Amino acid sequence: MKIYPNIMHNKKFLVLSIIIFLLIALAVSCLHCFFNYIFPPGTHHHIQTISVRSTMKARLIEINVKNGTIVKKGMILARLDSTKLRSELATEQNNFSTIQRKLVAAKQSNSISKITQTEKALDLATVNLINAQKNYSNANNLFLHNYISKRKFTVAKNNLATAQSVHHTAEEAYILVTAGSRPADVLYYEKQLTDTTILMQKINKKIAETVIRAPSNGTVTTILVKTGHITIPGENLFNISLNMSSSSSPARSNRAKFICSIKDLISLL
Repeated sequence: MKIYPNIMHNKKFLVLSIIIFLLIALAVSCLHCFFNYIFPPGTHHHIQTISVRSTMKARLIEINVKNGTIVKKGMILARLDSTKLRSELATEQNNFSTIQRKLVAAKQSNSISKITQTEKALDLATVNLINAQKNYSNANNLFLHNYISKRKFTVAKNNLATAQSVHHTAEEAYILVTAGSRPADVLYYEKQLTDTTILMQKINKKIAETVIRAPSNGTVTTILVKTGHITIPGENLFNISLNMSSSSSPARSNRAKFICSIKDLISLL
């Protein structure tokens, strides 16, 4: 009968020990989850660098950033000279307008009287051009031997230029007038319009590429060229660093397990 108090005492001690153990385990789990929340495991930062390259040969006329500049995607970093490309575009636009006029003329027929009138104008322009060429040739020989003044030579030269321009205009007018209602001409000019349109689109794309933009958000770390530099296709112009972050899915799983263990401990208590 005297052993009962000892047994009861041992039971109380055992229950108390279990409770203390559970409380310590709960505290450790809470602290572990807390620090995982503040300093998430499996999360790390690494720096990725991308290169911004030129797609053409051109002169660099403008740089808008410096080392350390924080850029957004699409921000203009630099510009290349697009003067030549814009001149080519203007030429093709003029060609496009000329082809359009020829196409319209090829789709319609003209009266015989109009064709005859245009033909006479071309004949007259041809005669005037031949005379202007002869006068210029004579004036040039006389001027080389100092038989006429420079002013008279210049007049003959200007007359030749005028005659050439008038003849070119008369010739184009004759082609337009006589091209009416010919299916072969219509198909030819329609193809020319298509080819010219494609060429203008390519030129416009190149003009857009003369504006060098940031491909992504980041920080400019290296500028490899200076204003006035002639770029070549594929040449590296700038380096931009991207701050990337990634997190590990097992870490998130571990945190979830700890949270579940806390709930289990609480339920046991």
